[in-house]
Amino acid sequence: MTCRHRPLELRHLVALARFRAGMSQEMLAKRAGVSQSLIARIESGERAATPEIAARLARAARAPEIAGAACAGCPVSGYLARRAKAA
Repeated sequence: MTCRHRPLELRHLVALARFRAGMSQEMLAKRAGVSQSLIARIESGERAATPEIAARLARAARAPEIAGAACAGCPVSGYLARRAKAA
């Protein structure tokens, strides 16, 4: 399976969806149940979103294209999910 993970595209999708919804990073974070710093790291490209986080952001911003930007078979997303469970 080829990974469709594209962190640069994901960061732009999140920022654009947030802008279109008229939300601050803090508002999006609250609606998605994540921290504002996570939103900032995703938008800066410093952090990739797991498929679960991408789905939360998509629902919170009413932007389904975000959910399709992270892939379950992605080694980056898988690594981040394992780290989150270990913490």
